[in-house]
Amino acid sequence: MHVVDTTVFYSPTSGGVKRYLSAKHAWLTEHTHITHTLLVPGERTQLNRGAVSTLRGWRVPGTFNYRLPLDPFRWNSALHELEPDLIEVGDAFHPAWAAWRVAQRRGIPLAAFYHSNLPQLVERRYGPMTGNAFAHYVRWLYQRFDLVFGTISLDGDRAAPTVPLDAALRARTRQVTDALGAEGLRVVAVAVKTLAPGQTVYSV
Repeated sequence: MHVVDTTVFYSPTSGGVKRYLSAKHAWLTEHTHITHTLLVPGERTQLNRGAVSTLRGWRVPGTFNYRLPLDPFRWNSALHELEPDLIEVGDAFHPAWAAWRVAQRRGIPLAAFYHSNLPQLVERRYGPMTGNAFAHYVRWLYQRFDLVFGTISLDGDRAAPTVPLDAALRARTRQVTDALGAEGLRVVAVAVKTLAPGQTVYSV
């Protein structure tokens, strides 16, 4: 079994998404026989099955050293060359479309991780019209996926649930389902709590 995680939200100094992917990779390596590969932007292109694979991208100014490979066909080719049995996508941009094309070609499951409310973030920065357009785009994209994960945070008072965890998870599942406008889409909520640097707990 070969699982490939791919996203543009990954850099040597980035936070939450990288932390999740690193913890997932370490756990799968230590506790299972699953081969787990990350396909993310980097300084150079190199494919390492079972480790971190990178696609060369331009550094994005004013970010946490994020890079952006602009050629979607390179992402498509790299994913296909890695020969995954399942793909999980961590963003709603061209890696998602590359993953969808490869999943269709190979006949494999495709999952997405809805890390944050992107339409809301877009609306705050660019206004309601743009936010609404992006919300339609996100729904249109994720209806092509077999499964979508959504998170709630258990860290401090920032977003800690004031109701029992199972109820909070059900509410988050409903929230993500409504946001994506896809009643038939399988959505799973995941509770996340960071205990210390490098230690993260996930409850489904």
